[in-house]
Amino acid sequence: MARNWPIQRVGSRGENVRTVQYLLRHHGFSIGVDRIFGAQTQEAVRGFQRNRGLGVDGIVGNQTWPALIVLVRAGSRGDAVRAVQRQLNARTSSLAVDGVFGPQTALAVRGFQQANGLLVDGIVGPDTWYALVSTPTVGPTVRRNVAKVSQAERDKLRDAILELDRRAYPDGVSLWDKQDQIHQATHVHGGPAFIPWHRELVNRFEALLKQVDPTVALHYWDWQTDPRSSPDGAGGTVNLFTTGFMGSPSGRAGPPLDGFDNGGSFPGSRDDTGNPADPPREIRRNIGAGAPALNPDATLLAAGNGLPEAEQYHAVREAIEDAHNSAHGYFGPGSNIAAAHASFEDPFVFLLHSNVDRLWAKWQREPGQVWRLDPARVYGNEGTDPRILENLQPWAGGTGTRPWAPPDNQQQVKTCKHPSIVEPPRYQD
Repeated sequence: MARNWPIQRVGSRGENVRTVQYLLRHHGFSIGVDRIFGAQTQEAVRGFQRNRGLGVDGIVGNQTWPALIVLVRAGSRGDAVRAVQRQLNARTSSLAVDGVFGPQTALAVRGFQQANGLLVDGIVGPDTWYALVSTPTVGPTVRRNVAKVSQAERDKLRDAILELDRRAYPDGVSLWDKQDQIHQATHVHGGPAFIPWHRELVNRFEALLKQVDPTVALHYWDWQTDPRSSPDGAGGTVNLFTTGFMGSPSGRAGPPLDGFDNGGSFPGSRDDTGNPADPPREIRRNIGAGAPALNPDATLLAAGNGLPEAEQYHAVREAIEDAHNSAHGYFGPGSNIAAAHASFEDPFVFLLHSNVDRLWAKWQREPGQVWRLDPARVYGNEGTDPRILENLQPWAGGTGTRPWAPPDNQQQVKTCKHPSIVEPPRYQD
């Protein structure tokens, strides 16, 4: 059966154009990769078509796509692999676009193949290439104020989080419980890597959520508001702590998170066994009256104003981390979120950390400050700090945490300067 490959020509934009550009680079054409099919890309396509004896029209369609694609598999490297990684990231993955076809890329390819009814072999051949460039992407994820999204959006987020506790890594630890194990293994606080390390954590968690529902986003809690009565943007308020979303604001969290802990019983809990696959004894909250007493966003983001470029990141990240510390404490004595070694037992912590990341993203995207998007400049004089330059754990395999260690060996090596960390996710205030 003849395939109708998506036509890319002058004026086209998007992920498929980027794929064409990466593949042209793979075939030896020196062009930029900008997702825009302009004159340079057209000329490179014409050159490729001449080299292959194809009709020379500068259009990538049914005759050119099959000649342009190449087989990539475990061990492959280069721009063709980057094209695959970008296509997968446009859907549910959060891969490093490093051009290395390693275990994470293979896993993502298999997941894509399974979801699209293809032979699940982890190899990107003609069938998988065709599916990658012809099936719709979900579009860019936009994280929003969780109180201002629809109830249906909150329900999707809740259901995806609940599902993560039903799915497990090869070591038997659920995808949800693994988040606490990750946090326990690292504790990156009080230093220059605090903000970028937590961006990686939040991005990876959202990628897991998207394995459940590709349309879900990890929305944020605006910590300027009382989560029991957060403005909904339409003149009303929303209570985020109900049995329909995040459980109770006081005492045991309870439904819908009652399966996330051991019901208050110590025997058999991870506090008793030390086994990360076991639930914690209890998820508790003890929120006082009113909203947290925190500085406004504008004050936090202005912390480095007037300082030399090299000193601005330090000032802003300290201001954001201080506010973050107070937001954790807001959940009260005896609560999981207020406890450094138990905070990631409570799913609400990810809404808090999505807000941490939103603030950094907002600072990075301030008008006239494009240097804050440059991995070589964003961290200022802290850019040479060993904590910025060292591999991010546990994902690099240095803590022995599975599956990023033997026998699974799904290690992914990157530092705080990796483009996937410096590039801010999309947020809407």
